[in-house]
Amino acid sequence: MRANPSPSWQHDPCPDWCVITHHENDLVEDRFHDATSVSVPVVLAGSSALEEVDNSDLFLALFRRVGSDDDWLHISAPEADHGGFTVSLTSARRLGDALSRLPGSGPPP
Repeated sequence: MRANPSPSWQHDPCPDWCVITHHENDLVEDRFHDATSVSVPVVLAGSSALEEVDNSDLFLALFRRVGSDDDWLHISAPEADHGGFTVSLTSARRLGDALSRLPGSGPPP
């Protein structure tokens, strides 16, 4: 249970994974539940050829808009030219299942 009382606009409790302290004066567009982000080390192919590779990290951020039941996963790479992409958590799980069925996939080293 959180020590701080919920603001008047928050009608449902935070999910267990929410690390945000919500305030009465939070702007409507900023009212999200956010989990602690996870960093995953990856090797990224360069934009011009697969021979160009770079060690990097992907950042995974789970969030939910306050008042919604839909969980979303935002995936981004800090050095990418775009802002990443966001998929529903259900879609992310389907993606994980599909990745595990790809030829040559197995447990990580």
